[in-house]
Amino acid sequence: YQRRVRGDHLNMKATLLLILYFVILAAGSHFRFGHFSYIQTAARTVEISILEGWRADLPDSLCFEVTGEFATCTSYIPTRTSLGTFTVSSGSYTIFSSSFSYTFSGTSTNFRVTSDLCCRASTTNVPLGTDFILLTDIILSSSFTSSPRALLPPVLQFPVDTVVSYSIPVANPQGDSFSCRMSTSAESGIPTIASTNTNPITVDSDCTIRWDTTGGQIGNVYAVSIALEKASGIRSTIDFLVELVDGDLIPQCSSEDSSGFSLYIGDEYSNIFTGTDPNSGENLVLSSINLPPGSTLTQSGDSSNPFSALFQFTATTADTYIFFVLFTNSLNLQASCSFTFTVISVDDPCDNDADAPVFDQTPSNIVIDCSDVIPPPLNLKATDDCSEVTVIFSEVSSPGCSGVITRTWIATDIRSNTASVSQIITIVDNNQCVGPCYKCKDTTISPPRNIWLTTTSVRYSDAEALCQSQGGHIAYITKADFRRPNQLLGKCFIKDAWINTVGGYHCMVFTNGPIGSTTQQNCNLQKRVICESP
Repeated sequence: YQRRVRGDHLNMKATLLLILYFVILAAGSHFRFGHFSYIQTAARTVEISILEGWRADLPDSLCFEVTGEFATCTSYIPTRTSLGTFTVSSGSYTIFSSSFSYTFSGTSTNFRVTSDLCCRASTTNVPLGTDFILLTDIILSSSFTSSPRALLPPVLQFPVDTVVSYSIPVANPQGDSFSCRMSTSAESGIPTIASTNTNPITVDSDCTIRWDTTGGQIGNVYAVSIALEKASGIRSTIDFLVELVDGDLIPQCSSEDSSGFSLYIGDEYSNIFTGTDPNSGENLVLSSINLPPGSTLTQSGDSSNPFSALFQFTATTADTYIFFVLFTNSLNLQASCSFTFTVISVDDPCDNDADAPVFDQTPSNIVIDCSDVIPPPLNLKATDDCSEVTVIFSEVSSPGCSGVITRTWIATDIRSNTASVSQIITIVDNNQCVGPCYKCKDTTISPPRNIWLTTTSVRYSDAEALCQSQGGHIAYITKADFRRPNQLLGKCFIKDAWINTVGGYHCMVFTNGPIGSTTQQNCNLQKRVICESP
């Protein structure tokens, strides 16, 4: 018994500036269930909907009077549609649905639809002959108002000795906030709130019924009324019965999908409901309340336990639909699944999607040393409310130390809306040699080492001191390595090199052209020298 109703709900107190009474006439003690709701369809016109449940063998009929509008109830007798007859352990009942359109005269904007009639059936908390009261408050507005609309089986079966949690499915056509509370006796005619061992039934503001039925008596039946209200003053009540039953014998209902979603005109939808009875040999009976027009609910296989039913629906009319799928066993114990969804008449909003995708993170700009390992690009992802997203990465870099790497990610959705993020990596030389120089990383040596290349004339002895001042030394590299200087030095822009050995040290001469005999000089006369860090 744990289901939830989506939506935000606010507590409110209804205040009516002017009340115009609709009176519904009925007689007898056969009332089981009732709920009024309305939706404004024009400036002074509303569509009023009525759900009513009566004892199956003695169903009463309703007619309406509008005080001050017309005098006889025969002027408004809506045509009723039977939603089915159902049997539970406390008896059988029939549910009827009807609606009618009414246009108000005058200039008043606040009205009330109400019934205050005899009589309720005798229950554990209501004596025989007690009136039942149903109401909904109407407030006309240029924004076209509506009341919350709910649906329940006329008799809910709750297990004894359990903390019950059961959410009332509610549709709210206007989409604004509403809340639930227990109706007062003045609103319902119920003199005493249902209770077991001083544990009263309650309802949360989100329309979740809660009741600790510990100590309750199997077979007891209680009348319950709950008010659904908005801060604006719009209010409606739903009146039903609760029967306490043996929880070890009651079946359960489950659904493959969760309710509360939206469909668009033309969408096709299907779902599977499954009933399971604690008695493995029990056969279940499938039934439903208020299936959407044009939908089907068909048995899958035989009636064995568990029992599955396929629901299929093609959306043709914009509305919010609430319906119940019921599974009943041979003890007349009933499991119910409520289901709610909305059909939207407008085109798919993604057809006009102008919102750009959103990246899951934004990379930070960073500064690294020339000797550091350049970090790999991040694997950024982006999402969009309407479609899949494609992310393309690109990178532009400038050569040498003291360079800049610019990385860009571009996300594009199916409607060609784009978003982009960038990251700039700045490379600095924190170990520059004295005077103008280039610093390169030699990746052919393991581990890679930093190479400084002087750009001015340097004697060998001065070069050695220069390298030592930088924490390095003249490179100890074989002559063969320097016969491929372009590979060795990468971005150092060296055309050619020549190596000589003086005192056991290797040193190099760099020229912009081929090495000739005139450049094969003593190291003391070389114009350019390299050194490497440790």
